[in-house]
Amino acid sequence: MHILITGNPVDVFTYTGTFDTSDAAIQAADDSGSDWWIAELATPEPDPRYDVDGLKALAYGDVDTGRQPLDLDDLVHDAASAQGSEVNNAGIDSQVDYLVEHLGYFQAQTFINDAHREQR
Repeated sequence: MHILITGNPVDVFTYTGTFDTSDAAIQAADDSGSDWWIAELATPEPDPRYDVDGLKALAYGDVDTGRQPLDLDDLVHDAASAQGSEVNNAGIDSQVDYLVEHLGYFQAQTFINDAHREQR
């Protein structure tokens, strides 16, 4: 994952992204019209306090103990729906922040522009 940094230290830096490849970030940089840098984001090490693999194994069940694999569809849908409701209830700023965080700036911008076109 990469981000695009534009601007300068005297005025302000702007951080844009994330981009899956440096080429995608460079393409966005070429359209920026200002000084720019591409930075690769480091992937943090997993927190050893959380045993996600253990949770996955628990969800898969265990033949020896008679635990069947779980269907987590409803649980995931309820959790995502609750988060979506919180974001929506917080207003447009929260909605835009959420879209940018989960989709990236350019995809969020595309969806927002599309939504305006559909309103017409």
